[in-house]
Parts: sequence; structure tokens; C-alpha cells
Amino acid sequence: MAKVIQPFDPKDVVAHPEAYFRRAYVWQVPVRLTHWVNALCVTVLFLTGLYIASPSSLPAASPRTTSSWAASVRSTLPRA
Repeated sequence: MAKVIQPFDPKDVVAHPEAYFRRAYVWQVPVRLTHWVNALCVTVLFLTGLYIASPSSLPAASPRTTSSWAASVRSTLPRA
């Protein structure tokens, strides 16, 4: 049997939306959490990629620059 749709007053919908609508979550909490963890990881990877591409664009934490630090690390590694 077909369901009969009752006419409604738009003012009543505005005054009492809970009678006409219900909150339905599309994604569960684990899916949402995983999304935000992935978004954070992508952001961190993007920022570290920018730093690797141009380390001089950020101020150094000490008088030694990042490139000189990297050169000193390379000089201590054994050559193949």
C-alpha cells in the first residue's frame, strides 16, 4: 500500500526540525579517525618534502647551516 504524504507547514518545520529530520552519521568514528591521521601524515610529508627541496628557506637552529650539517654527516659515512 502506498504511503500517504501529509501536507506540512514550512513554519512548523523551522520551529520543530527534530520532528521531520534525524541525524544520521555516514561514517563511523574509526573511519573518521583514520581520515584525520592520514590527512596529518600527508601534511607532514608535504612539509618535509618542501624542507628537503629547499632547506635554506627555513632559518637554521644554530649558526651551522643545514647543508653544512649534512656535509659533516656525509663525510663521516664510509665510502663504498
